[in-house]
Amino acid sequence: MSAAIELVATEFVLLAIGCFFLLRYYAASMVSMDVFVAVYFSWVLGFASVLFLPYDLSVTLVESEHSVLLERVWKFVYWSTFILAWAVLPIQMEYHGSGHFSFKEKMWDSLYNLVFSGILALLAGVIYIIYMVSTSGGTFSQVIGFVMAMGNTYGVLLITLLMGNGLVALPMHLWRLGDIERGLRELYLSAAYAEESFQDARYELEDCEAEIETIVGLLEKSGSATLRNEVGPFVDILTNKVSNFQFAKRSKSRAYVRGFQFDKVDDAVLTTKKHLVKLHARLMTAQLKARASERRWNVLIAESERQEEIAVMRAGSGPSAGSATDSSNSSSSSNNNPSFLFTLCNPWTWRTPEFLRPYCEGLYVLWAQRLYVHSCRGAAIVCGAFSVLILWSEMLMSSQLHSPIGLMMTAYPGQTSNSVLVQGVSFVALMYMSMCTYWPLFRLNIGWTYQLQGPQQSSPFSLIFNAEYLSRLQFTIGYNFLMYLNVPQTSNTAFNQLMQNIELIPVFGTSFAVYIPLIMLIVALLTLFDGFGRIVKILGIEREDASSDSHNGFSCTCRNR
Repeated sequence: MSAAIELVATEFVLLAIGCFFLLRYYAASMVSMDVFVAVYFSWVLGFASVLFLPYDLSVTLVESEHSVLLERVWKFVYWSTFILAWAVLPIQMEYHGSGHFSFKEKMWDSLYNLVFSGILALLAGVIYIIYMVSTSGGTFSQVIGFVMAMGNTYGVLLITLLMGNGLVALPMHLWRLGDIERGLRELYLSAAYAEESFQDARYELEDCEAEIETIVGLLEKSGSATLRNEVGPFVDILTNKVSNFQFAKRSKSRAYVRGFQFDKVDDAVLTTKKHLVKLHARLMTAQLKARASERRWNVLIAESERQEEIAVMRAGSGPSAGSATDSSNSSSSSNNNPSFLFTLCNPWTWRTPEFLRPYCEGLYVLWAQRLYVHSCRGAAIVCGAFSVLILWSEMLMSSQLHSPIGLMMTAYPGQTSNSVLVQGVSFVALMYMSMCTYWPLFRLNIGWTYQLQGPQQSSPFSLIFNAEYLSRLQFTIGYNFLMYLNVPQTSNTAFNQLMQNIELIPVFGTSFAVYIPLIMLIVALLTLFDGFGRIVKILGIEREDASSDSHNGFSCTCRNR
C-alpha cells in the first residue's frame, strides 16, 4: 500500500503544479491576488476527488479495510469546498463587482447583496416546504431528505448534460485541431467577432473616462467647498484610476460617446456619491474588458500567423520567410514568442534565448511538418475510445452487470500488488470524466462576465464563477462514477460513507439513475450530429454567415499586422 500512497502524493504535487499554470494561463493580468489564491485552492480541492477516490477504492477493494483517516480527509475536502463555493467565492464576486471606494463599504455591500438573495431563496424554500407538508402530510425529516435529494439530482443532471457534451465535443475538437485550413477559417471567424468586441470595450471605456472628465469640470465650476469635501476624494480615486490605466488604443478624438448623454442628466445627479459608486463599478468593468479584449485580439493575430506558417510548412515549402530566418518579426507584432514545442497549446509568452533559437526553429519545423497533425488526430482517437468506454459504462448503470471499467478494476481480486492497478484505472477514468465535464463548463459562453478565455483574458468574475461550479460538482462526479461501476464493495468506501444520506428523487415513479444514461446519450448524439444547430435552423433562427465573417476576419488580421 506504500506504493499507492506514494502515487497519490506524486499525483497531488503534479495536480498543484498543473492548477497553478492553468490558472496563470487563464487569469488576466488585472486579477487580484486574493482572487488568484481563492480560485487556486478551489481548483486544487475541486480536483481532489480524482486523487483520493482512486486511493479509497484501492483500500476498499484490495485491502478490504475501512480507513478512518480517509473519512477525515473527505470531510475536510467536502467542508473546505463547501465554504469556498458558498461563502468565500460569492463574497469575492460581490466585493470585486462593487463600486464603493473603501474596504468596509465594499464588504458591507457584498454581504448585503448575498444576504438579500439568500433571504429570497430561503423564503421560496419555506413556502415550498409549507405547501408540501400541507398537501402530502410529509414529516419534517422527509421534507429535508427530499430537499437534499433534489439538490443532488440537480447536480447529477448538470454533470450529465456537461459530460454528455464533453464526451463527444472534446475528441471532435482535438480532431479539428489537425485540420489547419479549418483552424484558420475558425480563427478568421473569431477575429471578426474579436474586433467588434474590442471596439465595443474601447468605446465603453472612453464613455466612462469622458463622464469622469465632465464630473471633474463640474466640480471645478461649482466652487462649492462642501461638495468638494463630500465627493472630491471619490473623484480623485476615479481620475487616478483613469490616468494609471495604460491603454494605447484609445480614440484620438472624444467625439464618439455612445452610451452616456450629458445633456439629459442633471448635473446634481452626476456629483452624488450614489452615482459615483455606479460609475466606479462601470469603470472597473470597462478596464477589465478593454484589457482582456486587447489581449485576445493580439493573441488571435499571433495565432493566425503561426497557423498560416504551419500551413505553408505542411505544403512542403519549409519555414516561411520572416519566420525561421527572422522569427522576431512575428513575435514583435504581439509581444509574444512562445516556445515552439507548445504551439499546439500556445499557453505562455516566453522569450527564447538567442543561443537556443536555432534548435527551437528546427524543432518547430519538425513539429509543424510531421508531428502536429498526427498528434492531434492520435489524441482525438484515444479520447474517442475513452468516451465510448465511459458511455458504455453509463449505459449499464441501472443493470446488475459490471461496467467495463469495473471489470478492469476487479480483474485480479485479493492481491495487494493490484492496488496500483485499481488506483490507476479509476484515476484515468475519473480524470477523463472530469475533463469532459469541466471542458464545456470552461468554454461556456453566457456573456463576457462568466466566460473563461485564455491566454490571460479571463476576468475575476469568470474565474470565480467557474471555481464555484468546479467545487460544487466534484462530489457529484465521484457519486456518478461509483454508480456506474456496479461493484458491490464500493459501498464500503469512505467516500460512500460521506455521501450515504444523498439520494436521487424519483421521476414518474422510477429512480432518476435510470434516466442518467439516456439523457447523456441523447446529448452526446445531438453534439455528434450538430443537433443543436439543426434545431436552431428548424426554428427559423438566423445564423451568422461563416464565409463572409471569415473573409472579414481575414481582412482584420491582415490590416492589424
